[in-house]
Amino acid sequence: MSRAEPAIGFVSLGCPKALVDSERILTQLKVEGYVIAPSYQDADAV
Repeated sequence: MSRAEPAIGFVSLGCPKALVDSERILTQLKVEGYVIAPSYQDADAV
């Protein structure tokens, strides 16, 4: 069974500020209907 929402794999590198930015991006992606994949193999994009 395939899902309708695209799945995203996310990598956050760098300083704590970059981590905060990554969390904000992930939150916006979820709002827009993306699913955060539990692994890169399950992601449509990384």
